[in-house]
Amino acid sequence: MAVKTLLVASLLASSAAAAEPVVLLHGFASHADIWRGSEVVLREAGFAPGPALWAPTEGMRSPQVAVRVLLPAIEAALSEKGYGPEARFHVVSHSMGGLLMRFLLEHPQADVDTPWPGGGWTGDRRPDGDPGLAQRVLSLVMISTPNRGARTGAAAAACASFPNRAWRRLACDLAPDSPFVDYLGSEAPAAFADRYLAIGVSTAAPMMLLPLLDADGDGTPRAHDNAVYADAVQLDGAAFALWRGWTQSDHFRVTCSEQVNRWIVGWLRERIVPPIGPRVRSSDVCKGVSKSAWRKANPDPQDQD
Repeated sequence: MAVKTLLVASLLASSAAAAEPVVLLHGFASHADIWRGSEVVLREAGFAPGPALWAPTEGMRSPQVAVRVLLPAIEAALSEKGYGPEARFHVVSHSMGGLLMRFLLEHPQADVDTPWPGGGWTGDRRPDGDPGLAQRVLSLVMISTPNRGARTGAAAAACASFPNRAWRRLACDLAPDSPFVDYLGSEAPAAFADRYLAIGVSTAAPMMLLPLLDADGDGTPRAHDNAVYADAVQLDGAAFALWRGWTQSDHFRVTCSEQVNRWIVGWLRERIVPPIGPRVRSSDVCKGVSKSAWRKANPDPQDQD
């Protein structure tokens, strides 16, 4: 019996080691529990998903959060799943999580020790990122990531009056004219273009009655997801998909869409880019996964404030 138990344990360990890890990054003032359904889908698809838990400290802006908070959180998420510091992995991000990840990948030599009041930064002339990270990241999915700025006015409102002050400066960084968004730009660097998938979201139930916007200049104006315009997610040179759902199409519900999670699996496995289609319904992969139980098993730094 003992031999059989050891054999089963060995097989399970080998299977886990063979699975490609997927780090899940939440966005602005969100919680990692938005991935509770995605974890199930990705695990069933043969991946090893795990959330990176992060939250800013008051006074930080996006560059400092990226290198001081998010980078260690990513390594902690991988370690939690048994992967070492050299492991290669995928990243699936939501909203601001995608911008922070782009910063880490595209600007590992950035010197970001001191934030400026206006949104810029300076440092001690020593790089603060991880130059080896780019070689480890297999792909990056960005869902509702405001690569061209949020453009709905939500960022400006949160910048001025978000209840948790630690997040306000990060909200300022989501505006289309912010130094952070300008620094990242709206074009995918050639070294990363074939690894990036950006997914814009157009809600069927807008809370903000705003006009359609052609943020990416392709001649087709589009709607928003109650926080970010769909076209503002698009990156020149990278794959782009548009989720137009009747259900699970709000900014904070899109990660529960069964359809969007199928798109994620298709991209991670075979770089499949879903075509832009009609508005459709999607089942809810978060249904049946208790949020309270999930949070208890995955304590979030924000819950401890």
